[in-house]
Amino acid sequence: MSTTPEAVRPIELSEIREACKRIAGTVVRTPLIRLELGPDQPDIRLKLENLQPINAYKLRGAANAVAMLPQSERKRGVWTISAGNAGQGVAYAARRAGVPSTVVVIETAPAEPPRPHCAANAAEPNSRKPRRSTGCDMPSPLALIRVGSRVRKV
Repeated sequence: MSTTPEAVRPIELSEIREACKRIAGTVVRTPLIRLELGPDQPDIRLKLENLQPINAYKLRGAANAVAMLPQSERKRGVWTISAGNAGQGVAYAARRAGVPSTVVVIETAPAEPPRPHCAANAAEPNSRKPRRSTGCDMPSPLALIRVGSRVRKV
């Protein structure tokens, strides 16, 4: 049995373009802006992933993974173990795709997970314009299971 890890293969540009098409209806195309530091300072650009519906880039990978599921697996649903942005990304992407989702959260996570996709300044998918909202238009994952002494479904 070899202990040498397999080499990671390079990702082809065509694969990135295909993923971009798959996630277009779920994620926001976020702007890249220049950070103004003054003369003689390095050129630094910021990608504003905080404008995503969950306020994090993790939605991109989750949306791509859900979009790639065959129909037979979509019916079974998806799950993840996360108390943060990854779990929110999976829940949001699954909900948008009509796929059941479960997020398992460790007992020590905050009792009320943040729901940034309810933020008043979330952007519409495929738009750079912020959306004004008074409430949450995307529900929590279909099930939130706490690992430990308490089990809570949302």
